[in-house]
Amino acid sequence: MKMSPINNISAGQAVYRCLRSAILSGKFVPGERLVERQLSVQLDVSHIPVREALKMLERDGLVQFTPFKGAQVIKLEPHELDQFYNVRAVLEGFAARLAAANITDEGLRELESLLDAADRADGEDKIPEVARINAEFHRLIGVWAQNGVLTDFLDRIRSQIHFFMLQSLGTGDRPKHTHEEHRRILAALAQHDPVRSEEAAVSHILSALRTIQPQTDHTTGQPERRSA
Repeated sequence: MKMSPINNISAGQAVYRCLRSAILSGKFVPGERLVERQLSVQLDVSHIPVREALKMLERDGLVQFTPFKGAQVIKLEPHELDQFYNVRAVLEGFAARLAAANITDEGLRELESLLDAADRADGEDKIPEVARINAEFHRLIGVWAQNGVLTDFLDRIRSQIHFFMLQSLGTGDRPKHTHEEHRRILAALAQHDPVRSEEAAVSHILSALRTIQPQTDHTTGQPERRSA
């Protein structure tokens, strides 16, 4: 993988942002080794900022260190992926429940605008844009939940399963189903109905999990690498 060299000013943070972006975009796949020497050459920095960045990514839950292998992109086993998605379903449902009581007309219009943009982003080459819209939709619901602790937990979980979220959006009719499910969440929020909002959000996340499960190798937890 080629990455543009970065400025040595605040090198640790710069490397961290670069590697985090590469992991979340799928340039590095779950289980892939992150070799300090290679990364320092690719990014034109010393080993020190690379090591600092990898430690920050470990705290984010995106990288794990294992004996004799060093740093690797975190790889979830099938049962762990199920656990992450089931916990995420509960938390996204709770966020939607809270948001239903707090969201304003302006907030609803912002969510509507995102879904309109998703309508226009069609085709496999638009998956990164659909993923961005999807992430922003859920982020904004979290904002309207007005619970910082909940938001922090959700941010961490979403980061750790982001690669699988991309895999899901590249599968068959999943983008269409995602859009329909988002519309149902929005409709419930517009009615300021906490129960329906929570149910719609939980159903949406569990539906995504059902899409991902067949793609996962049940011996390694390793999904296929997406072509660039």
